[in-house]
Amino acid sequence: MAIATPEVQIADSRNLPQRRPWLHRKVEGGRTTEFIDPRDGRVFRCNAGLRAPGNTRVESYSPRHHHNFDQIRFSISGPFNGPVDEFTGTCGYYPEGVFYGPQSADENTIPEGRCEAKAFLQSQGPSYAPFTTKDEIDAASQRIIDEGVLKMDREAGVVTWPDGTIQDGYEAAWEKVTGLTLTYPAGRYGDPILLQVQAYDWHRGKEQGVWVKPMARFNETGPKITLLKLEPGATLSGGMSETHAVMAIVLGSVQYEGRELAQSSMLYYPPESDYGAIEANQEALLLLTEYQPRGSVWLD
Repeated sequence: MAIATPEVQIADSRNLPQRRPWLHRKVEGGRTTEFIDPRDGRVFRCNAGLRAPGNTRVESYSPRHHHNFDQIRFSISGPFNGPVDEFTGTCGYYPEGVFYGPQSADENTIPEGRCEAKAFLQSQGPSYAPFTTKDEIDAASQRIIDEGVLKMDREAGVVTWPDGTIQDGYEAAWEKVTGLTLTYPAGRYGDPILLQVQAYDWHRGKEQGVWVKPMARFNETGPKITLLKLEPGATLSGGMSETHAVMAIVLGSVQYEGRELAQSSMLYYPPESDYGAIEANQEALLLLTEYQPRGSVWLD
């Protein structure tokens, strides 16, 4: 059966259902979406959001662990409704196979006049290990519980089997979904890499009123991370995508083919898809993350 011509996909985190917390680890499920390209199996699990004044975050904890996939974590803070250049923070790359943590976050509330803008993305790294969806992991975690596991400890993020064997909770669920033994790829980096957003300079883009921060490109397949700032009324041209590309509207709002996309919206451009122009209704900050199609690499 022929696979349909790839089309741009759009999601608005504000309108996504609140996912239940992960069963295997003390982390909230959030308002995530998953973009999938069936041609090469690329999957993106991602969300974007704004914590406005008065917003309260619940307590979370994650033990020291590693994954067989990549993560991007973007987090900046600044004045509520303030200009883009007054926001500071980090863009973190958590590569496949690289340990990190433990990490914890206490319950906290955003103070008056401030806000936090965040974006989060997970996808296959260079090893291209099978990437399981949240629904698959949730269902597998529940099956593990139902089948009589001795303990699934969300605080520690581990499963204790009846014979006393202790296993990472995600690893156990992944193996339940795939029927495979999870073999972690060798980490290419010693630690996760944190990019200080405010330390990078803006460069004038090709279009009037468009500014670019080329942040980083990792591995031969990605991720390639770019920030774009659009002045009010500026237009970012459309075209045909050569990569798997996810564009998150981090701050401000834009128009895309007659549709208003507010902060927290995300667009996915599959390879060979035609995408339209983006016009800024107000000053806007966009986070672009790209990966090569399977079998393609960057050599320059």
